[in-house]
Amino acid sequence: MLKNWILQRIGTIITLVVLGIFVIWGFVSINNAIAASPGRVTWSYTPPESNVDSEDTGEYVQISESGNAVLMFNHARGTIRVVDTTNGHVWHSIVNDEIYDIGRLNPVWTAYLQSPIVVEFNNLQHRDAPPVRLFTYRDMGYLQTELIPGGVSVTYGFLSHGLFVTVEYTLEDGVLVVRVPWEKIREESNFAVTSMEIMPFFGAASNYVQGYMLYPDAGGGITRFDMADTRPAIIGPGMWFTYSHRTVDMVNFMFPDQYLRHTAALPVLGIKHDNNAFLAAITQGEENAGIIADPSGRVVHLNRAFFEIHTRNIFNVDLHNITVGGLGALGRTVQRIDRDIIQNDREIKYFFLSGDDATYSGMARVYREYLISTGQLTNSIEPGSNIPLALNIIMGATEPQMLLDSYITMTSFEQVEYILERLRQGGVYDVNAVLGSWTRGGDTPPRYWPPARQLGGTRGLRGLDNYLNNHPNFNVFLANNFIFASRATGGFSSRADVVYNGTNIPLSFQTSNTTLHLLNPAVSQSRHRSFMNRLSPFENINIAFINEGQIIYNDYNARAPFTKAETVQVWESMFEESANQVNRVAARGLNQYTFRNVDFLYQVPVRGFGLAITDEFVPFVHMVLSGMIPLSAEPANLSYDLNVQMLRWIEYGLLPTFTITYEDSIRLMETSYSWLFTSAFDTWESRILDVYHEFANNFSDVFGRQMISHTRLSRDIVRVEYDNNIVIYLNYSGDTVTVGNVTIPPVGYVIVRGGV
Repeated sequence: MLKNWILQRIGTIITLVVLGIFVIWGFVSINNAIAASPGRVTWSYTPPESNVDSEDTGEYVQISESGNAVLMFNHARGTIRVVDTTNGHVWHSIVNDEIYDIGRLNPVWTAYLQSPIVVEFNNLQHRDAPPVRLFTYRDMGYLQTELIPGGVSVTYGFLSHGLFVTVEYTLEDGVLVVRVPWEKIREESNFAVTSMEIMPFFGAASNYVQGYMLYPDAGGGITRFDMADTRPAIIGPGMWFTYSHRTVDMVNFMFPDQYLRHTAALPVLGIKHDNNAFLAAITQGEENAGIIADPSGRVVHLNRAFFEIHTRNIFNVDLHNITVGGLGALGRTVQRIDRDIIQNDREIKYFFLSGDDATYSGMARVYREYLISTGQLTNSIEPGSNIPLALNIIMGATEPQMLLDSYITMTSFEQVEYILERLRQGGVYDVNAVLGSWTRGGDTPPRYWPPARQLGGTRGLRGLDNYLNNHPNFNVFLANNFIFASRATGGFSSRADVVYNGTNIPLSFQTSNTTLHLLNPAVSQSRHRSFMNRLSPFENINIAFINEGQIIYNDYNARAPFTKAETVQVWESMFEESANQVNRVAARGLNQYTFRNVDFLYQVPVRGFGLAITDEFVPFVHMVLSGMIPLSAEPANLSYDLNVQMLRWIEYGLLPTFTITYEDSIRLMETSYSWLFTSAFDTWESRILDVYHEFANNFSDVFGRQMISHTRLSRDIVRVEYDNNIVIYLNYSGDTVTVGNVTIPPVGYVIVRGGV
């Protein structure tokens, strides 16, 4: 009887069980979210008496002078000005009505333009409420100033909210330094500071000024003030985050173009005003910062670029459409803030330039000198070195099958030796070759060892190592992934070894056949050390990092929590440990923290992402690195026009680059490398040799030299100059063009040495 009753109602029973599981899961998720969010606390806050007179406009007085700069300060408003003594140009921290004709504005924008600091905060008692902004001009009720060496320390107090932030303005060797000590951000009520805009209108310019904004869209992007009429009437700002998006989301990492679109390799921006300019750089705490470039057209006709510093982490919480224990979930995603403030001081430096130096080329020179002087950029190019040929060699790939994936062999270790020997016989004696998908799992992480037996295994790698012993300028790198992990591959704990978000949930991404995770930085470092131990017997095999040069993240894993800054420190230590063991270290990407210990940067971004605000792409990051670290970017066999690709390599100071295999690329059709249409070395060998010898013959005297000037003379004509007085003219058009006494062939270049 009971059995029949159960059988008759089996569907209902299963439904109730499944529903019960979802109810329990929802209850646990909601309580995890509540536990991870700032709780309700009773604050006892009595605001001090206001000391700000809203009617007092104050006056600017000199408080410091250094180099060619004078720092002026307004004690009534807490605002600054910097005067360039070489020509009297004044840089204003707020919008001066006497200089800018901005017309009538609403109260919010009026306050915005007059505020040196803008604070964004959240209410800890209303955790799902959006953030609110405070402006010093309108909302500041307390101002305390103290003269310090070289400048002034200013505390801005927002009395009704119990928020007090201290900012220090100083001049050091002619450089304006703005510091925000995290310990001097005081939160005395139920409000928490989540971000701050630092001097959002410093150097703002109208459309009538001859100049531009510089920002790190890939290699570098420019918005020219006088081209405002060519853009939409209402246009949004460009926004980038240094090294990583503000929120850690696996979806972003799975789509690199979308991820890189909003990340900045360098924490810099610049503004040019006629014959004056400044380069601003976050020199401390850059891992938690954003860069905003806002062109003319949105409310006010002013062009501005500024930094936003993030004082708290934010993360997304999925609220499920169920009700448990009286807690109603809304079936949506909300953004929460971390309980704790990020314990990092912030520092921004403003380098001022004038005259012929007031260009993005001058900005690149200044920043390169700064990185070198602080030990953040080291020279990996030996004097007199020859230009290397850059190769990306695909070793193998996995082809999904119904039961077990199939490993497709594309280039064995013996065949790598064959390729290198053919190149040597063709007169190529310097090569940087990155070997990809060489492990047993092909391109599926986290397999770090052993080498795939189909490629020759450990014995094959040893044979390649022996070959390289006689060819020291052939640098071969094994590309490895220490960040991502696949459940299909295994070899890690999906609970203990992975990254957690702020709601204590592991980050993951579901593909068609597996689940991918991010590894905790400490686990990544442990895996890296294990790999380096395996690699130690091979004296001539180097290492290439696939992801560490362009991805960082924070981790709430209770076993080993990490901030973004701590993750950067781990990546840097991995680079350094590698540099101490192998001959050369390579990394994919351009993030600044790689510059100290990496000898070769490959697959670096070149062209930006074509934001509506961008009028021109420039090789700013590449100029910073020119003469210091070899760079490679897009391979020739993925270009629609090899001649245009070669011009791009020349313009950006890049190595000639090819992606190759020994076998025909048709074998890759059903793998993750299906985009590689043509790659067989035998097909490309003669073209590779021709291109390489053209570069070796024509550009050997600029390899290892610093690019000091890059100028776009017209839409299709570019002039590049190096520090040894060699000038290169490039013509991207299909017509012969004459510049002065130089005639440039169509889709070609001319090199001028000593005026000839």
